[in-house]
Amino acid sequence: MANDTVTTNELLEFMKDNMVTKEDAKSFATKDDLKGFATKEDAKSFATKDDLKGFATKDDLKGFATKDDLKSFATKDDLFEIKEDIKDIKANMATKDDLRTVKDDLTGLIDGLTKNFNRHDSEICALRSRCSRIERHVGM
Repeated sequence: MANDTVTTNELLEFMKDNMVTKEDAKSFATKDDLKGFATKEDAKSFATKDDLKGFATKDDLKGFATKDDLKSFATKDDLFEIKEDIKDIKANMATKDDLRTVKDDLTGLIDGLTKNFNRHDSEICALRSRCSRIERHVGM
């Protein structure tokens, strides 16, 4: 038990090391300093009714999303599935080069059809001319 007792000198040394000095205490707030802080009455007059008109009311907040509303939003898993779907679409989608190839092929086919049409039109003109000559010759 002799080890558990504290001597007066040890107690005084501890107090000197850990207590606030007069100089330290001078920088603390005094009662007069605290009088300058706002009171409850000051707080009541701080915001006027006009100031409060811009704040949201309970009725305004009723329109905000609730927990149940938020449950219907997409989750990370939903977005991951969409991401995978997009990867599949990208894998199967035609690229610009594919579309250029198709465009070139179509252009070639259209050019061929145009040439055939022009040739056919020329043949029809030649046949009409021939028919006209035959009809004149026959006397129709």
